[in-house]
Amino acid sequence: MVKHDPESGNNFTLLHEFYPLIIQANQLAFGQSAYRNAFDYHYETFAGPTHLNDDRDEDQESDGEEDEGNTMSLEHVIALVDILTTVEKLEEAVEVVRKGQRWLQGRVEQRYWDTFEDDREYAPEGEEGHELDIGLRHRLALLRLRLGNDEEAFVSYLSITDRNVADQKGHIGEILQLDVVAHQDMFVELGEALMKRELWERALDCFASINEEDAVSRVSTVREGSHDQIEDEPSNIYALGVCLHQTGKAEQALDYLRWGAFQFSSTENRKADK
Repeated sequence: MVKHDPESGNNFTLLHEFYPLIIQANQLAFGQSAYRNAFDYHYETFAGPTHLNDDRDEDQESDGEEDEGNTMSLEHVIALVDILTTVEKLEEAVEVVRKGQRWLQGRVEQRYWDTFEDDREYAPEGEEGHELDIGLRHRLALLRLRLGNDEEAFVSYLSITDRNVADQKGHIGEILQLDVVAHQDMFVELGEALMKRELWERALDCFASINEEDAVSRVSTVREGSHDQIEDEPSNIYALGVCLHQTGKAEQALDYLRWGAFQFSSTENRKADK
């Protein structure tokens, strides 16, 4: 299709219809090339998404020709980031997050942000920082961790000397302030990524949040045998136990590890009985 009609390759509406097939058929090389070409076309051709033109004065309105072919949206940026992440093009994925959000906000002309290797462009609550879609911020945090840029995942660019306060305002701090019920998958992914980096205290924050209360305070519930009050996934409970162990809370960790193993065993037995 793209070979016979090259312009169709820049049409995200059409291209995205094939996204599930690209993933299922493991055609990631094609997906990376097609989505990146369409992304670059939009970034260089249009000042931003079409909806940014909705508030133009009538005397500034055009016949819409300049927006013809402008089809890129947030979901397409996210799709490209996910493809790049899967094929281990992590630095390129970071670039697409930053440029993609900039384009979506109609700030293409602000190319000076590209001179910074860090993410100050989207510093939470920063005087110069801009908003960043939470899905993109979550991906950016994971990318920074996978790249070994741990400080970049946590840091705030405000003039804050208290590291604990600064951490609360970085990418990860922003995510941890979300409603854990609505964003549980984000907490799990982030916690697992932090465990891989052996950042146990921060990983503990994620899994404690998933379990709705501080990990240490909930140990009493486990000890009293009120297991029916804990409805978390066994893998999350087990991860919480690992984090507790790695942060020196061995006694509490043992309770969670035992309970996580018990829950996992029970789940497997129920599956075997079906």
